[in-house]
Amino acid sequence: RSLWREALRGARGGVIWDDPSIVGPDGRPSAGGLGLAPSLHALTGALGRRIIADPEPAAPVGILVSQESFRLAWLLARRHEMREGGKTDWAQRSSGDEDADATPARRALVALLLGLAARGLRPVMLTDAMIAHGALGRGGLRVLAMPGVLALSDAAGAAIRRRFWCG
Repeated sequence: RSLWREALRGARGGVIWDDPSIVGPDGRPSAGGLGLAPSLHALTGALGRRIIADPEPAAPVGILVSQESFRLAWLLARRHEMREGGKTDWAQRSSGDEDADATPARRALVALLLGLAARGLRPVMLTDAMIAHGALGRGGLRVLAMPGVLALSDAAGAAIRRRFWCG
């Protein structure tokens, strides 16, 4: 259900972690992975292409999704975790650990997306590079949300100032 929900919300891809309920230790699909096959087939077939070809219009709201900021927040959280005596081997962390330890930036992004969706608004998701290369000047964006942004290139910062700075 979550794959379909995200596709209908405008997602154009996803990540399936190497979860034992989906992929066995030998890399082949487990029972859960085989159970996903019909949905994956449908999403990559004619119906999936139709959904992608007919997106709903985006709202004039952009959200900067900064992978650099997410990585920095993750590293800072792990450093704090180590100082507090938590897990010291990050390689032993599971996707469940990551979900349980959602950073404030991740929680803010999810809350923002859910709040906009509840109002029937589908934002435009932007990266630092997209902003640096002029994405703010296209599509009539009137609002740019930057939940938890800790890192921003000089070029993206200049583009944001040019488009939105009132001072």
